[in-house]
Amino acid sequence: MERQKPKMIRAEVVDKDGNVKTETVNIDKLKIKRVRQSTLDETQKKRATLLFGRVGRYLPGMTMEKWLDGFTFDRNPVREMEIWEHIDDVVDQLWTHDATAALNLTRKDVLRVVVALSVNAVDIPAQVRAVNDEYVALARSVFTGSAK
Repeated sequence: MERQKPKMIRAEVVDKDGNVKTETVNIDKLKIKRVRQSTLDETQKKRATLLFGRVGRYLPGMTMEKWLDGFTFDRNPVREMEIWEHIDDVVDQLWTHDATAALNLTRKDVLRVVVALSVNAVDIPAQVRAVNDEYVALARSVFTGSAK
């Protein structure tokens, strides 16, 4: 039986009084204030372009233009690139794991699992086909560096 749940993540929510608390929220109901924070120099553009080829191109609706533009909304685009490089490294590690082959996952599936982990998504098996809780636990251990 396939699990059918909305895409839920754990996020810090600011209420009308400015208080911050962690809640589980539907990703479709998030309101994110998008203000351009930076520009990319040529070295950063090259780095981001390489990352697009490795991970960005697999994201739904993502184009090179949107990918590069997205980094300008980060206060520290280099740190954001480091996060995406870590996501790419984790995907590479999982890609060669026996569990990935056993579940017949595509590289895009593996990337979706790792991205979901990076945003604290809830119930990832409901969001990525053929993924089970055991695989998510494996991916989390690789992502956090606690894999043995």
